Amino acid sequence: MLYHLLYPLHTLFSALNVFRYITFRTIYASLTAFFICYLLGPWVIERLTRLQVGQYIRDDGPKSHLDKAGTPTMGGILLVGAITISTLLWGDLTNPFIWIVLLVLLGFGAIGFIDDYLMQVKKQSKGLSVRGKLALQAVLGLLAGTLVCLVPNFSTEVTMPFFKTVSPELGWGYILFALLVIVGAARLRTHRLGVRHGEFQRIADSPLSMPFTVIIPAYNEEHRILPTLRALHEHLAAQPLRYEIVVVDGGKIVAIGPMRELLQSEHPWVRAYFHGKRSQMLQPKAS
Repeated sequence: MLYHLLYPLHTLFSALNVFRYITFRTIYASLTAFFICYLLGPWVIERLTRLQVGQYIRDDGPKSHLDKAGTPTMGGILLVGAITISTLLWGDLTNPFIWIVLLVLLGFGAIGFIDDYLMQVKKQSKGLSVRGKLALQAVLGLLAGTLVCLVPNFSTEVTMPFFKTVSPELGWGYILFALLVIVGAARLRTHRLGVRHGEFQRIADSPLSMPFTVIIPAYNEEHRILPTLRALHEHLAAQPLRYEIVVVDGGKIVAIGPMRELLQSEHPWVRAYFHGKRSQMLQPKAS
């Protein structure tokens, strides 16, 4: 809006010529969204608290999440609103891609709103079903991909990372590619954020939740390694993840005997490798 109002005046006021630079408008759009959240955030939180729109925490999730019970939720309304307003103020509204991105943003925001509304207002503990979310996200992904392909002169070539000469032409297959990227990114975010509304065990048992190893190299760290292990374990244990922790010592731990005893007694879930002449391996105790 500001772009269309002020940039045409650059012939009269040369300073307004900066509005044609996308970097300038991007910076000020970001600042606008920031100040909208900063100024309206306390009021929105107060209103949500007054309406008793608080975070619902199921008792089958990590105990560390219970502290979030009652925290005002549906704050995405503020974020989506701030992004939309700043985009409309500073964007080139003749660019069709701006409207497509806003469509996806508002669409996913609406899905989140419906999910929270069902839980907070309708008191449906699980909110919108996983299949329902996935179906709505797929519709948005297909719609966005179709609209992008309908933009005149839009290239459906896809550049492959690390392969400069490989750029396959997808044609209308670009719609499915857009669907995969949009819905895949949304689902990945769901898994990373923790898996809301009682899906902890479902995702922990899912093939997507692959076990992983955290490797900690230690060199003259005998005084810090135990607090580090304890803090790391407490964090990972609160997540729906399968993991192991491996400590690799560079042969510089002086009190090797006491360290081994502490690891075996306090942290039986840790595998420790001691290199050099004192090279040994501590296996985790059988549970």
